Amino acid sequence: MGRHQGNYSDGSVSGLFSRRILRDGKLIAALTLLLSGCVGAISGLGGASGNGGAGDQSDLASELVNGRLRQRIWRLTPSEFAAEMSVLFGSQVPDLGNLPEGSPVNGFTNGAAGLMVDETTSSATFYATEDYAGYVADNAATLVQCEGATVGSRECAQIFLSSLASRAYRRPVESSELDALMALYDNGATDDFATGIKVSVHAVLNSPFFLYRTEIGDAATQNGDERKLTQYEIASMLSFIITGHSPDQELLNAAQNGELYDAAVRTEHARRLFESSSEVWGRFALQWLDLGRLDLATKQGELYPQFSEQLVEEMRQETQSFVQNIFVEQKGSFVDLFTASYTWTTPALADIYGATHPGSGLAKIDLDPSTRSGVLTQLSWLTNFAGTADSSLERRGLFVWRNLICNVIPPPPAGAAQQQASLVAADASKEEIVLARAATPTCNGCHQVMDPIGMGLENYGALGEYRDQVDGNTVNPVGTIPDFGSFTGAVELSATIAQDPTAQACFSQRFAQYVLGSDLGSPNETDWLNSAHESFLSHTTTIEELLVGLVAHEGFIERNTGGS
Repeated sequence: MGRHQGNYSDGSVSGLFSRRILRDGKLIAALTLLLSGCVGAISGLGGASGNGGAGDQSDLASELVNGRLRQRIWRLTPSEFAAEMSVLFGSQVPDLGNLPEGSPVNGFTNGAAGLMVDETTSSATFYATEDYAGYVADNAATLVQCEGATVGSRECAQIFLSSLASRAYRRPVESSELDALMALYDNGATDDFATGIKVSVHAVLNSPFFLYRTEIGDAATQNGDERKLTQYEIASMLSFIITGHSPDQELLNAAQNGELYDAAVRTEHARRLFESSSEVWGRFALQWLDLGRLDLATKQGELYPQFSEQLVEEMRQETQSFVQNIFVEQKGSFVDLFTASYTWTTPALADIYGATHPGSGLAKIDLDPSTRSGVLTQLSWLTNFAGTADSSLERRGLFVWRNLICNVIPPPPAGAAQQQASLVAADASKEEIVLARAATPTCNGCHQVMDPIGMGLENYGALGEYRDQVDGNTVNPVGTIPDFGSFTGAVELSATIAQDPTAQACFSQRFAQYVLGSDLGSPNETDWLNSAHESFLSHTTTIEELLVGLVAHEGFIERNTGGS
């Protein structure tokens, strides 16, 4: 079937949404812009609009008011959109297109502020949803479910669209909404049943009530400048942050029964959903560790002939499997992330580790605890934060300082690379480079922090391989972190990070940002995060308890409506 846009200009589709939008005047302009493919963020309803690299700091003041997030509209991420296609149309649904990634804020691309709507997003969304609608129409015999009616009849279309819209909107569909969808179906069905289905399904999938998760709240619960989210908004938020897709029937039933204002009920559902949350934490691992750039890594072929796209994919799978196992299967902790001396590898990765693999595929293996300890000694991280032929002191040090301790380092000044080249000879050792940068005022502000940390990781080459010597010289892996002290080697650094209160607080902040799509600041800035962090610490830094602490707090279900 060719593209059939249907009658989107006669007011029926906008009418489908405008009657509901009118219940909250603040949304009327926002969602109208969303429907027409607005450019930029929505003023007053989003959060920070930072869209830079992993080190960008979100504007905390614009995201929180009196310890509560502002009302917001949160676009589905590509992974959430793909998951919804499977939920709505079955796990065998083909990949027919997706939504663009969000702009990263502190390395995370799932934040409400970074998921802005522009012309590219609007166009990609329209055509992806149209193609999925065409797929449903082409496979109507199996996908259009209408028990008690005949496929091909108007009665069947109404039964199917009522069910589809309720599942897609993550709440019961209203009669006026269904009437508008049926008007679209009738218009398309003048050609044939399949065209009617395509046009109406496209309207469902292109609806803001499908493409966006609203956190606007129930006006009846207004108390000063705050109101509670609706029951169905809470259900959606719980499900998406933990499972990456829309609520299951058990959670929707709890919403229908008005149970989700109860912290104990939210906690019960959070623990239940956590059992099937591995995919979400696999994505968290890649973004927290800034491994999205791993695809861009290159290595000199004469030094690393085994390096390939396939090897990179295996490295990514290793780290995801490791984190997923600790989070979900072991109900493990932040400490485990940095101290576990095992991993999941393929034979090719095991060879680089110098370890024995049991056969084929991805398998759990034990590593030498004297050289391998958690994520900072895994091949993915070490490869990503390295050059083409050797390690990178500054990149590894910068990550630890910025991403694990939540400190800020400004970007390098213009011409920094050329200036460094003029400081030392081309064959200078790393120690000579470190000393030269430390002695140069325009360099030492940043490098006096990054380089000493990176020196402690010098036992690992550009592919993460362990080494005792570099260019015939014995590696002396003594590093220093300001306010932490010195350490010898990656294993000692990892143990220090695992037990350090500053690093633990930084993890809570980063984890909360990923889960909630907004930066709450450090635990000592916000009661909501402080409460969750205290629970996290009292349960030996168990990840599940940090999640439950965020969900159980009143901040999870309350939004600020515009106060300051």
